[in-house]
Amino acid sequence: MSRSKNEIQQHFRSAADFTPTGAFIVTWDKVGPYNQRSDRVNTYQLVLITDGEETYALLHYEDSGIQWLMGDGKNPSLPDARGQAGLMSGDGRYFVLKGSGTDQVRSIDKWSNCGNPGVWMYRVGQLSLSENAQEPDIGVDGVVVEEDTMQSCAVGGSLCHSDAVCVDYTPGFCCKCGDNYLGNGINCIPKGEPMRVTGQVIGNLNGIKLEELDLHSYVLTKEGRSYTAISRVPSQIGYDLQSITAIGTGIAWLFASPINNGLDVFNYVPVKTQITGSIPTISVGSEIEMDAFDEEYTRVKPGKVMPL
Repeated sequence: MSRSKNEIQQHFRSAADFTPTGAFIVTWDKVGPYNQRSDRVNTYQLVLITDGEETYALLHYEDSGIQWLMGDGKNPSLPDARGQAGLMSGDGRYFVLKGSGTDQVRSIDKWSNCGNPGVWMYRVGQLSLSENAQEPDIGVDGVVVEEDTMQSCAVGGSLCHSDAVCVDYTPGFCCKCGDNYLGNGINCIPKGEPMRVTGQVIGNLNGIKLEELDLHSYVLTKEGRSYTAISRVPSQIGYDLQSITAIGTGIAWLFASPINNGLDVFNYVPVKTQITGSIPTISVGSEIEMDAFDEEYTRVKPGKVMPL
């Protein structure tokens, strides 16, 4: 208890008069993926410490204690979610740790928000409904904590994907995906591996509002083909959407170059599509055929492309 008190007072200005009266400790010891697998296991610990009014949370990740990020899941045809770490309140507020939901979460035992590798500290008590978990505001030596300047692989190499290599430059460093992978070094995917794209379609067509329609696409990167479906389409324009080729071609454009945007926790490529305008009316039950055509898109800003 005394050790925890000293650590908390060392990193939080609000804890100058903090005297803990109780602690709750939970340890997840050698936890394997789904179906009680034990070939790869994770070990981590949560400590909640309080004086009856103020509460702090300490997360401990032992060195090399994170050995798996994604399980196989109950359905082998669908990917499991990548590991996420953080805190969640009963009212829906949540706070995720650096790297959570990405391949880089494997380095959570090397990183820290208080200068001690594998240790993460947060103030979680006496917060208003508009506040979230608060990180340390004092460094180990009594100075305000600032983001580390990562200028070499020795310091910043943990930011690279597990299928990438880190290359030092003067100054700085670069993450580079391996020979059999595509990506920007932060995200790497195997060459030729099918990818899933998921997101929403919004906008207004023929005066009908499109409100967060679900979009799912399966992309065969090796063959250059994609299969796209949109659900919850208003019945008034269901057949009319056959003429909106931009939805499918826009997805194909995503794979014209290595993946640079982040993948979500399921390794899907997240997208958001907005369509506005008028399209021809197509009779119910009718189908249309199109000859081969070319379309050109331009990148107007990071994360946004538009047809010329």
